[in-house]
Amino acid sequence: MDLLHEGGKAGGVPVSAAAGCVFAALRQAHPDARWVLLGWQHNPPADVIRAAGRENLLIVDGLADRYDNLDRERDWLGAPYAFGSIPNFGGHRTLGANAGVWLQRYPAWRAKSDSALRGIAWLPEASGIDPAAFSLFSDLAWQDTPPTVQEWFGRYAAYRYGGADPHATRAWDLLAGSAYAETSGEWSEPQDGLFNARPSLDVSSAAAWSPPAMRYRTGVFEQAAAELLQVRPALKATSAWRHDVVDMARQALSDHAREMLPMLREAYQGRDLAGFRAMSKEWLTDMALLDRLLATAPEFLLGRWLQPALAEAGHDADEEARLRYDQLSLITHWGERSGADKGQLHDYANRELAGLVGTLYRARWQRYFASLEKALADGGAPEVIDWFAMEQDWSRRQKTYPVTPTGDPGRVAAEVVAHLRAKRFQLAHQ
Repeated sequence: MDLLHEGGKAGGVPVSAAAGCVFAALRQAHPDARWVLLGWQHNPPADVIRAAGRENLLIVDGLADRYDNLDRERDWLGAPYAFGSIPNFGGHRTLGANAGVWLQRYPAWRAKSDSALRGIAWLPEASGIDPAAFSLFSDLAWQDTPPTVQEWFGRYAAYRYGGADPHATRAWDLLAGSAYAETSGEWSEPQDGLFNARPSLDVSSAAAWSPPAMRYRTGVFEQAAAELLQVRPALKATSAWRHDVVDMARQALSDHAREMLPMLREAYQGRDLAGFRAMSKEWLTDMALLDRLLATAPEFLLGRWLQPALAEAGHDADEEARLRYDQLSLITHWGERSGADKGQLHDYANRELAGLVGTLYRARWQRYFASLEKALADGGAPEVIDWFAMEQDWSRRQKTYPVTPTGDPGRVAAEVVAHLRAKRFQLAHQ
């Protein structure tokens, strides 16, 4: 019931009177109701807070960990609020968070003499992503004295897999000091993946509003996955380990794309046809490996993600087709051309899922590389590709995607780590 979310235009509507009417209707229907509003950008405006009465509100803060120099008692006139984070936008799967900001800022805000802090608010745009961040954030409300990020992850490594292991501890310690040590100031989520982007040699993010650069050091997930692969066999039997080893290896491959893209650009701009062919082949090989990795875990299957929506159709084939299109368009072109292209909403909900990476993302890059290779070979201009048409065609296909994992998570994750290490060795000795 946010009246002016993300700005909005009141026009001739008196905002205070409108807010008063909304709250009166709410109380008439539910006499004990509290009006919950999202704290985002300039929402809620002071007129809404005054009209409803601050004691009748609860503001869930979507920016508590994103910007600096925040004073929520001042901003929201003393209205009760919950310390919150939007840890992913559109369901991006990138691991990492401003965890140190949570552990420092939440107790500090709670301890203020005029504090209006009343709880926590986890506000992801897709669930089931980054279990470690979710666990850490959930712990905030239960600890009088917060640990450091390193202390918290030291404990997490043991209870996540049902027992202590030095390799698991080392894996999470590496991430605690990097991906989960991201700072506030501009972003509350990590970068998304370039494999997921509409192809370009200059692309810096798949979604228009994602961070344009890495928010932690390159290679750390490769190291963490290598450590996790070495834990004792009993811990590898857990579903948590299988999920995490795939997730870390997935992130390692995704991050490596940011190292490869400048080399592709250099080869193309230098008109090095052989070098460009080799690099583009390597890029597509990595994407095929990523799709095979994702296929080993149920949480990363496009078919599994589609299942709940398709189940709503029952035996109605037309409705199933509509629901399938809605779901697939959501994670690709988002809607019609005006929103996808002019509104830059394409790939807003990009994510690494087996089936999505292998049948759309890889096909986009394959077509793009073919156009650049032809341009290098014949001296002409690259093909101008209508990405929206390609994406919409993919969304409309009545294709069935697997709902059962295939392959061994540990073996394919080990293949990813070995593959990345061999590439690093080769680069270091060129």
